Amino acid sequence: MYIVVNADGMACYAGRTRPTRPQHRGAAVARLRRHRTGARSKREEWARYWVLPLRPDTPDEFVDRLERTVQARLGLPRQNRRWRRS
Repeated sequence: MYIVVNADGMACYAGRTRPTRPQHRGAAVARLRRHRTGARSKREEWARYWVLPLRPDTPDEFVDRLERTVQARLGLPRQNRRWRRS
């Protein structure tokens, strides 16, 4: 799970990722790099990020609920979530 903030320290995005292999670390950093490579607006706005480390065996349902809770508490829009159930 990760939270992105802008230069003013305001949260602008929250997302999640899973390591592709149990021993793989840095999945959040790799995902953030892909985000920033794809969109100029993200490169310009995104200044820092927080990573909330979770155990690899954390159930998907818990991670989904955590992501929705973080987004709601920070007032972030839930975008591109068609494939996840609320």
